[in-house]
Amino acid sequence: MCKILKSLAMATCASFALGGVAAAETATIRVSATPSILATMFEELVAAFEAEHPDIDVELEIPAGEQDEQLRDLLRQAVVDDLPDVAFQGYNHVRTLGDRDIAVALGDFVTNDPEWTSDIYADSVTATGTHNNTVFALGVGVSFPVLYYNADLVRQAQDGDATVPMDWDGIVALARSIGELDDGIVGGFHRYHPWFFQAHVNSRGGQMMNDAETAISFNGEEGMAGLNVVHAFAEAGQAASAMTREQARQAFVSGTIGLFTDSSGLLAQHIDQIGDRFELGVARWPILADNGGVPASGIAALMLTDEDQQQQAAWEFMKFVAGPRGQEVVVRNSAYVPANSAVVDQSESLNTFFAENPRMRVALETASDAVAWYAFPGENTTRIDEAVYDTMQAVSTLRVEPEEALSGLASNVESML
Repeated sequence: MCKILKSLAMATCASFALGGVAAAETATIRVSATPSILATMFEELVAAFEAEHPDIDVELEIPAGEQDEQLRDLLRQAVVDDLPDVAFQGYNHVRTLGDRDIAVALGDFVTNDPEWTSDIYADSVTATGTHNNTVFALGVGVSFPVLYYNADLVRQAQDGDATVPMDWDGIVALARSIGELDDGIVGGFHRYHPWFFQAHVNSRGGQMMNDAETAISFNGEEGMAGLNVVHAFAEAGQAASAMTREQARQAFVSGTIGLFTDSSGLLAQHIDQIGDRFELGVARWPILADNGGVPASGIAALMLTDEDQQQQAAWEFMKFVAGPRGQEVVVRNSAYVPANSAVVDQSESLNTFFAENPRMRVALETASDAVAWYAFPGENTTRIDEAVYDTMQAVSTLRVEPEEALSGLASNVESML
């Protein structure tokens, strides 16, 4: 289904002054939202929006699972012409939906909306959702890979010192020491996921493909170093536990994992689930090169409808989510960094919130080192991500050595490009 913006003449006929929908009419839009663990946040966003826009009803759909599963659903829905009007998706999937003409280009909406001003909407809102110089999404929330740690276990392993090293050799050594405290303790768990592999590559100054996208470049020393870290975690005790991501998260909040790589966007959930069981610490992902960075993850809002009235109602909802009120709801319910940096500068309540929640400073401080979460070109983007996932899992369970794994992954990815 090709999504093409209507002409400027038609767009200007829509009434932005009345929320983009004629006052005598009520519009209903379907909104698909993931990840499902943030259901409360999405529900609050809808409630706050509908309170300000009584002429627009939102039918919220929260499919079970994560953004990868939702992407597959959207691709199927596009075939049978049953897409929602708006979808919350991961930044790494914006390219896929834009290249396949499923996501609507938003440039004219931004340009023609008199409410879209730089003092309310920072450039960061559109920059995170831009591909090939076309805006396909509005940024909602941003998260980064971080290292969560059980400060109580760290102190036990380091004679009272709760400091976490800022290099991987030191981190792995600490994981090994924590694992030696008790047979029921796993010293560290490194998630096997394409995002974390790219974080290793980017933080060392590398990238997944060359600038022209004519050759892969993750198969150099940066990628090798990343898989070596995964392998070291496995040898330090992770391989013996053989846990899934959800099992590892549950083990961490219950106090039986010392160090855990995960998304900064899980902070609020971890705090709630841990309670007073132990002291939770958060450390930045180590950046090991002057030109190193960390890939940004999180949530973007995409318009998928090509119907005039639906587009205007969808735009009002997306604009609300990226604006001051919506961004406050996002931050307070998810621990995401606001995609709209103007909100951080202007919101006294948010700055008070960050001051009262110092563990969120890690993600805020990482934002200055953010790079795009890369999506491979072509029809096999999701298959390539699955190949990276499978490779990391094999290394983390000691089924294959890092050198063999990287070589095999490179050949596999090249065959799919």
